[in-house]
Amino acid sequence: MLVLTSEPIAVLIVTVILRIIIDRKRPSEKYDLVPIDGSRKKGRSFPSIHVALSVSTALAVLHYGPNMGLLLSTLAGTITIVRLLSGVHYITDVAASIIIAFVINMI
Repeated sequence: MLVLTSEPIAVLIVTVILRIIIDRKRPSEKYDLVPIDGSRKKGRSFPSIHVALSVSTALAVLHYGPNMGLLLSTLAGTITIVRLLSGVHYITDVAASIIIAFVINMI
């Protein structure tokens, strides 16, 4: 049975709005670094959509299937670390994304 939850959609909307309003430069842009993936994206670093959506999805699935939720939580943690190490986000970007996902999940 497929159960759809609205938490990831709400997280997406909040993060997109915050990114447009804040429009923070990325670390690779500010410090003239070349990200591991070679991309040269400009601005809109805060908050991280990848991290917010992966954490939100993991939290939503944890309610329905703990085993799959734990797997998705591991993947969300991996995505968080990769976004930091690749130079496309600051630690505050991913921390805010995690907080947004948790707060929206609690509502």
